[in-house]
Amino acid sequence: MSAQALALALAAAATLGCAGGCRGAAGDPFDYYQGQVYKPFFVRSPLASEILETRRPVGRESQSFPLRKAPGSLRVFIVGGSIAQTLDALDFRPRLTEALEKVLPGRTADVLNCGMSGYDAEREERVFDEVLGYSPDLVVLMSGANEWNTPLLPRWLAWTCSGPVRRACAAGLGRYQGVRRRIWSPQERQADFERTVRRMARKAKTRGVSMVLCTVPMSLRDMPPMGRLPLEDGNFFSGWRRFEAGSWREAAEEFRTYVERCPGDAMGHYYLARALDLSGAVGQAREQYLGAQDDDRSIPLMNEALRRVARDQGVALADLAALFESAAPDGLPGRALFEDDVHWDRRFDPLVDLAIAKAFTRAAGRPMDAGGARWLARNEAAQLRAARRAKVTREKSWEIFRIRMWEPLQTPGNLFSERIVALLETVRMTAPGLVAEPAAMKEWLRARLTGNIWGEDGERRLDAWWPAMLGHVGELHRRQRRPALAVRFFEEALRLDPSLEKVRLHRALALAASGDMERARAEFQGLSSLKDDVVTRRWRGAYGL
Repeated sequence: MSAQALALALAAAATLGCAGGCRGAAGDPFDYYQGQVYKPFFVRSPLASEILETRRPVGRESQSFPLRKAPGSLRVFIVGGSIAQTLDALDFRPRLTEALEKVLPGRTADVLNCGMSGYDAEREERVFDEVLGYSPDLVVLMSGANEWNTPLLPRWLAWTCSGPVRRACAAGLGRYQGVRRRIWSPQERQADFERTVRRMARKAKTRGVSMVLCTVPMSLRDMPPMGRLPLEDGNFFSGWRRFEAGSWREAAEEFRTYVERCPGDAMGHYYLARALDLSGAVGQAREQYLGAQDDDRSIPLMNEALRRVARDQGVALADLAALFESAAPDGLPGRALFEDDVHWDRRFDPLVDLAIAKAFTRAAGRPMDAGGARWLARNEAAQLRAARRAKVTREKSWEIFRIRMWEPLQTPGNLFSERIVALLETVRMTAPGLVAEPAAMKEWLRARLTGNIWGEDGERRLDAWWPAMLGHVGELHRRQRRPALAVRFFEEALRLDPSLEKVRLHRALALAASGDMERARAEFQGLSSLKDDVVTRRWRGAYGL
């Protein structure tokens, strides 16, 4: 990999957590989500006025193109959030370029990536409107994963907010967003998203520009919703006890009862899906996995809207959600294909590129010649075979620590986050030694953070969130029936931060699981703030303590 390609990959990766605050390269989150949106993505080069180049902060660098399109060239813009921004990030020459030139021989493709991490459809429309003015042959929209963002302020307000006024604007937006999350249903969010995408499709049609809509693929099997287990509920707690014991069918019945009473709870749907999946009821599991989307990130609803707009507006569709399901065992994608919930492993960018190129030939009404069709079919089959054989790679360990855990672990009280436990399970699968010894794990991580500009924020905060990390590793071991190892991690977390009462509670559970009932009983009795907590009482009852 070239140094330039590596730098681009790191820059793109560093912005994946932007929705949580846009630190580091992204700078001020208010400016990122409100001010920069109104500034041009491309500006005239200071070296040549007829050349446009990227100037949007955190946008893909080293991109330029001439204002006047050369005869026979194919100009393509990719618009969307981080799933767009990271497409082909590891390749100096995008593989989408190759795919388009293969299926449309005689054309020279120029692919410009305008993806911006964390952008929702409202912000993406601003970029879309700009690129329509640059004579595109194709605009690819990869949207639908970020529809929880605060609304876009009017330009005059976004640009004039500074100092105390900016802080007031940001605080007001935060309060508004809190209210909107409570009163705005997923269906209303879907309708708003669909109106925006439909408006973009109409604009493209008016300009005579081809467009491809991409659904958002999801890691259904191995990535739970954000948040913690609702163990305060009796049915869920009973289901969880059976789940931990490996009694999948009995667990499914309890989880189903819980979901019937609390149909909007994403965690209930997810663990009902897991129990059904493990018991062999894969078809029923898929339905529940799709229901395991919280109100802020109802991706299946957004995908429905994208399919509807494509059908109604005559726009081409690259159904990436269906594609990844076809590439996964039992049609349920998981960690072998994905880095987290929606960002697929970069190894499968070529599969996505082929899907977009195939959709474009339909959008443009330009049938492939025989050679292009054979090339596409041969490569598509090869990529699908590779995806179906995919295993979790060791390289994911550093990726998970560097990117996926930063935001959740900066709130140490968030014990235990199901998302973090699931990510740590991936780490254990790829590098089990990392989660076997607390001191070695920290030494390994600090060595990679030191001097790493993309991880400097994590390095500064490492000591602050390390007790929470240890607590989560201990919980992973407890759940996987390694109680002695769990106790070691829990004890180290409590040595560093004795205030972590939930860690103390789960140390008691690990001690009880190991048969040390005397110490477990003493641990329960020593709890302070959680002593009379309903979940604590349930756990004590479960172990007869």
